[in-house]
Amino acid sequence: MHSLIPTLKLAPTETEIMLPKIPNLVTSMCVLRPKHRLPLLAIARRMPHAQYAPGSFAACIIKMRDSVSEMTALAFGPGSVVVVASRTYYHALYRSQMVRMSIECTHCPMYTSAGTVVHESLSGRLVFEGFNVHNWVGHGQLGFAVDLDAMCRDAPLCCTHHNDLFPGLKCKVWLTQSYQCECKSSSSGCKCSIKVLVFKTGKVVIPGGATHADINCVFYRIRVALERYNVNSVQQHASEEAQIVSDMPREMKRARRRKEEEVIPADDAAATAIHEPQRHAGPTPLMQMAEAGRLDDVCATIEMFPHQLHERDHQGYNILERMNRMSLHDQPPNHHAIVHHLQEAITNAE
Repeated sequence: MHSLIPTLKLAPTETEIMLPKIPNLVTSMCVLRPKHRLPLLAIARRMPHAQYAPGSFAACIIKMRDSVSEMTALAFGPGSVVVVASRTYYHALYRSQMVRMSIECTHCPMYTSAGTVVHESLSGRLVFEGFNVHNWVGHGQLGFAVDLDAMCRDAPLCCTHHNDLFPGLKCKVWLTQSYQCECKSSSSGCKCSIKVLVFKTGKVVIPGGATHADINCVFYRIRVALERYNVNSVQQHASEEAQIVSDMPREMKRARRRKEEEVIPADDAAATAIHEPQRHAGPTPLMQMAEAGRLDDVCATIEMFPHQLHERDHQGYNILERMNRMSLHDQPPNHHAIVHHLQEAITNAE
């Protein structure tokens, strides 16, 4: 007798590690023709893993399990069925057919064309129409811890973080190349962006997307954007700076400490405060316009308030330095035109 050889588990490739996993798909279908209804009570009595309580919920809850994971199906009276917790498109298709076949085995009283009542099964009387995937849920691991407070400070318009209520940060990620809404619909029906949950440990949860490509696109963009908020890199820079300070000669340390403790006179301090560029807690309004690619608004703002060219953010960068430091994936479509206009404005101001 030959022994069974188990299937080898191949190590995941680098591309598979970088891509998010899909733990849940929500699909729907229709198994009845119009003007008919499913016998939900008979389905619940036949299946030991089904529950039906019309007083609390209008659908029959069917729980099943295959070789991959558990699943839940909601069967409604008009014939629509919702299947939850599938992993791939074909997995969801297989589970939907499995639910339809299970419902077909149900015996219930029904009228014949002659007007008599017979007790037969639903086999051959159901259809399989309107199969559609409504929601893709994904999650992934960045591989590093994230500074959520710094991320919320830099992007207050698209990030919210209340650590006392919920440990994760909620942010909005655009799917469009222009990083703006292109469907011109209401905020509730807009499909140009997806809400994402980011946790301090580096875990990212994408609650819903229209397609698998949307989940991959959002995860790639959020991974590139969060590299600057890597806690490990910040701590490494701090330790390197501390090491440099510890290696300095004693006289240089004393001179540095003396300079930090130097008291500026009141008149000099007032003059310094007047001539020193203003620093903001985050990006200035002009920086937000430039990062969004709004060239006309940037030009109008510079003409009315030219002093904003020299204002600096919390990191000490002015608008031109901030635009030059943007990565290729974060740059708006008209990035070069904005940078060229800023350079001309600064040159004319000087």
